[in-house]
Amino acid sequence: MVLHKMIKKIQITMMIVALELMVLAGSNGYAQPTIPREKIPATAPADVREQILKLYSQDVKERMAAVYALKEMEEKAAPAIPFLINLLIDLKYFNWKPPSEPKERSVSISNEAADALKKMGKPAVKFLIPALQDKSFIVRMQAAKILGQIKDPLAAEPLIAALRDENINVRHNSVIALGRIADPRAVKPLIPFLEDNDEYIRERATEALAEIHDSLCVEPLINVLSDSKETVRRFAIEGLGKSRDTRAVEPLLHVLKDKIPYNRVLTARALGQIKDKRAVKPLIHLLKDSNEEIRRTAVRALGEIGDPSAISSMSALLKDREALIQYAAADALALMGAAGIEPLMNAIRDKRSHVRDIAPRVFKKIGNPAVQPLVVALKDRNSEFRSYAAFLLGEMNDPNVVEPLIEALKDEDKRVTEMAAFSLARLTGQNLGYDQAKWKEWWEKNKSSSRDKPQ
Repeated sequence: MVLHKMIKKIQITMMIVALELMVLAGSNGYAQPTIPREKIPATAPADVREQILKLYSQDVKERMAAVYALKEMEEKAAPAIPFLINLLIDLKYFNWKPPSEPKERSVSISNEAADALKKMGKPAVKFLIPALQDKSFIVRMQAAKILGQIKDPLAAEPLIAALRDENINVRHNSVIALGRIADPRAVKPLIPFLEDNDEYIRERATEALAEIHDSLCVEPLINVLSDSKETVRRFAIEGLGKSRDTRAVEPLLHVLKDKIPYNRVLTARALGQIKDKRAVKPLIHLLKDSNEEIRRTAVRALGEIGDPSAISSMSALLKDREALIQYAAADALALMGAAGIEPLMNAIRDKRSHVRDIAPRVFKKIGNPAVQPLVVALKDRNSEFRSYAAFLLGEMNDPNVVEPLIEALKDEDKRVTEMAAFSLARLTGQNLGYDQAKWKEWWEKNKSSSRDKPQ
């Protein structure tokens, strides 16, 4: 089966190349604009006119240099747009050294003109739309590609019409372009391509629907979750996650059993995006998966769903032997807000815990609910933990921690007083050392203004 698919793909590629050669065979030289020189706009800037004239040169490298120069001018070179579209037919390759590059590379006038038109942006759209009906499939193919890169909704309807083009390359590029433009009008016209015999076009159609983010895309994407092509299934999974539509939950739960690990990763991520509690138990089950990435993604998804019933299972990963798993579990518990504080506090009690590596970020993410537990920790029996709590309070950027830190300056352990003084200096910009009286005096004078500042 795999060999058959490979042979089919090679045959398609050979067909495309053969078609290109057939189109180009009718010309003995490289393409030049067919627009008469006198049509060059008199109002165009002088340097733009100069480069347009060079597009008529007999020297292909001089023409390429002119295309490159126009590309660098971007929208200023808009008067050159029709002339550049004229050159899209020229797909012959030759070696040329761009001015900004150290050595020669294989280039074509067509592709360089396409890049120039893309950089010119919206002014090119009204000229590229008619090019979708050019007699050359190369021009139509390039026009569709460029319109997708510019992403102007004005091109949606013409690109929908181009889905019926007789040439497979034009259809491919039109499908991709509609996905980039992400206009809901394209949904129904794209759906039939999900059943196309060409695997590549099914991939592109699925990817396009995944990018449109419209409720009409959900059922078609669900239907291709069982497609024989793995990349089709992956695009569908990602699109359903982005849709955040609960209709996708049950079908995605079925995909969680996929034998391919990366598909399970994508599915767990998608379920986290949808945030439906039906996914909680299946995701908890994934926390025991042998694949590290699956465990990381599953715990993140549980954090996004925010169901307290998952906290115990998530907390177990704070002791995982892999640091990245501990990080993922800590970040996920932070998403749970106040509910995630207790297991995180327990984790950072151990100075060997990898959670300490990211604790400042994690507690800042939780925000105000984390302040009081850290203040309480300043009176913990373990002096090392008191010191670490003083450090974390300095990271919170909350004026409510100043008074507890001032009180911690009289701690019997030098490590705690040093860290309290360090955090106070960091929070206030003052350097009053370990003198508790001076800090109290300063705070009495400044606490009103400090609490008025936005945090």
